[in-house]
Amino acid sequence: MKYFRSHVLVCVDPECLEKGAHEVIDAIQDELVSQGLIDEVQVLETSRIGACSQGPEIMVYPEGVHYGALTVDDVPFLVEEHFLKGRIAKKFVIETTKAADEELSAPTAKEMRIVLRNCGVIDPCNIEDYIAEDGYQALAKVLSSMSPDDVIEVVLKSGLRGRGGAGFPTGKKWMLARDSIGEEKYIVCNADEGDPGAFMNRRVLEGDPH
Repeated sequence: MKYFRSHVLVCVDPECLEKGAHEVIDAIQDELVSQGLIDEVQVLETSRIGACSQGPEIMVYPEGVHYGALTVDDVPFLVEEHFLKGRIAKKFVIETTKAADEELSAPTAKEMRIVLRNCGVIDPCNIEDYIAEDGYQALAKVLSSMSPDDVIEVVLKSGLRGRGGAGFPTGKKWMLARDSIGEEKYIVCNADEGDPGAFMNRRVLEGDPH
């Protein structure tokens, strides 16, 4: 496995793409090659980081620095300043992500992202990124030690519901599917966004489809 000292996550949400995210990605890659840093800094595409209105936006780890409103012309300075000289390019900073062990100020102090916790953190096209964030542990448990009835019972007891307006119990859906007549059963991914401006499914599929 190849190791990098820095990771650049570039938002490829439609709004950032419209503002030139792919061109910025290409420029970053070219500049890393030019500066001899291509083997030290990895560039990844990810979903919305949180400020597409100031896009194209990127997040740089391990520092957790959030840059935005970037253009192709900005890239040489950014790469030299941040990755070569080790200094934050302050004029592009949107915000600096606090370290995981730091206290967050209100109103975010009691918030905990669950469904969207990996969005903007992992490469959604890389299954190894998801596994590194403890992904598929529940699946491993299901396949190794649980029966179909056990799984349905756990989901029923959890109170898990669909993310649409009806809020139908997921365990009930699975139970009805199990009890329906037919040797072959199919799972359909319903990712329709029926309401204008409603992005529940889109955010999950673009940022953490696993």
